[in-house]
Amino acid sequence: MNPLLVGSFSALALLFAIAPGVHADNAPQPGMVAQTANQSSSIVSQHTPPLALVQLARQGYLVQQGIPSNGDLIYAVQAGQITPENLIQAGINAGQVSSDALQDEGYLNGVREQLHDLIIFSISASVPN
Repeated sequence: MNPLLVGSFSALALLFAIAPGVHADNAPQPGMVAQTANQSSSIVSQHTPPLALVQLARQGYLVQQGIPSNGDLIYAVQAGQITPENLIQAGINAGQVSSDALQDEGYLNGVREQLHDLIIFSISASVPN
């Protein structure tokens, strides 16, 4: 198996093991700095990192913005009902992501990759050994 894939699964598994202990009082706050870059320029924006945004959605912090949580999130992403753009817009509406994030290709790609990893992890977790 690809070492990068194994490393991604390990990191995701660790995150899932730690994430249930996260509470609303210590969720990422607006104004966190994340540096992203695309091919043409480097953009420094105020937003929650892509991994944290996906985890906030998975844990239900974006339900009021129309993003389902847990297994429903995974299903909605697989069905194409939730896209990276939808998730970023929900993050903007919740004050977790700056309004320029939808134009930031690096950030958009980061969210896309994290949603993909979430699906891959859920599929691999459901396959019996």
